Amino acid sequence: MDTVKIELDGVYAGWTIELRRNVSARILIDLQGDTAVQFAAFARLVVSHNFKDIDGNAADDILDAPVAAITAAMEKWATAISALPNA
Repeated sequence: MDTVKIELDGVYAGWTIELRRNVSARILIDLQGDTAVQFAAFARLVVSHNFKDIDGNAADDILDAPVAAITAAMEKWATAISALPNA
């Protein structure tokens, strides 16, 4: 599986997430949907992460992490995959 590892910074320094590099057409379409659909699509890209939930505990599901951390990861993932050569 071809993945991209993203490291967050600022208040989320030390948080990392490994995401699929390649996406299906369905996931790509969903990433352009409304917020709920976007977050659900992004969650399907997650291979592993060390994100915490809003209470500071390990988040079993990425969707239990703070919205700001998920959004930062989404933005960094989009930037990272656009800079990579096509598979």
